Amino acid sequence: MSGKNNSQGSVPYTRPLRVTCLGKKQIDNKVELALADNTMAVKAICFATAVADKVDVNESVIIRNFKIGRSVLMLNNNSIVTKCAQLDINDDISTQATYLLDPVTPPIQQITDILSGVPSTSPTKLRTIVGVIEQVCLRLSNWYYSHTVIQHLL
Repeated sequence: MSGKNNSQGSVPYTRPLRVTCLGKKQIDNKVELALADNTMAVKAICFATAVADKVDVNESVIIRNFKIGRSVLMLNNNSIVTKCAQLDINDDISTQATYLLDPVTPPIQQITDILSGVPSTSPTKLRTIVGVIEQVCLRLSNWYYSHTVIQHLL
């Protein structure tokens, strides 16, 4: 999404956001939306039905006066939604957006089968890393130092 808010927590975000709604799901008294622009997809929760009614699937809108939570946008009665020209979203971002509302759960496999090397019966392949991954990141002014250590247990 364009721009970032430097402060932590849920605070009003003053810069308008131009997105396309790629999914909409009613849950109890709120509406969950899968929104995307040309760079990424994000999940939004709308607590006002009047605002949610202005957002249609596969339509682009400009959103103002929303809040940012932990990896989610929050819309309420103060949020302003207006229609705009259609954005062209690539297929990868569109797929990511649809998974935000309906995540794919991995198949359950017995630990004994994994340890004995029995392949999964799932059509999707799972990747695992055996070992402990420890990552240390240091920030020195504008320079970043990252070091990753992988220790194999087997």
